[in-house]
Amino acid sequence: MDAAPHKKPRVWSVGLLAGACAAVLHFCAFPNVNAWWAGLVCLSPLILWAYAKPPRRAFLTLGFLAFFFSWSALLIWLRHVYPGWGWVGVFFLAFFNSCFAWVWLWALWWVGRRYDLSGPARLRIFSILGLAAFWVVLEWLRGWLFTGFPWLPLSVSQWVQPAMLQ
Repeated sequence: MDAAPHKKPRVWSVGLLAGACAAVLHFCAFPNVNAWWAGLVCLSPLILWAYAKPPRRAFLTLGFLAFFFSWSALLIWLRHVYPGWGWVGVFFLAFFNSCFAWVWLWALWWVGRRYDLSGPARLRIFSILGLAAFWVVLEWLRGWLFTGFPWLPLSVSQWVQPAMLQ
């Protein structure tokens, strides 16, 4: 059920803020900026927004756009590598990678709807660990099963922290 009509602009503005923060943190986590700590928290704005129980359409749209812009910025260098594809190739790969994140966003939205932050701690911990495991499975699928596109899994952001990679 959608929010009341007077709350819709607020839902979209909070979603824009959460999506923009997630996109910037996701971009900054990788070697272009080398803010390794951003890789640890880049999904937090979307997780917090999901627990606020936003409408599905707003959450999935703005979450997808956040990852699309982040992936576009991360892969922008490819426009020089494949001159025949140029920007089309960059946006296609950004769209492809964002689709995997979108599947995870569906799971996050579902978990955010089912479990409350004030609920039992074991359910919150189980749901967050399950979402983390699902993210890893989706990155594995993206990296090996379909296209062999193992570029920039979130673990790459931790390359300066060898203890984290263990």
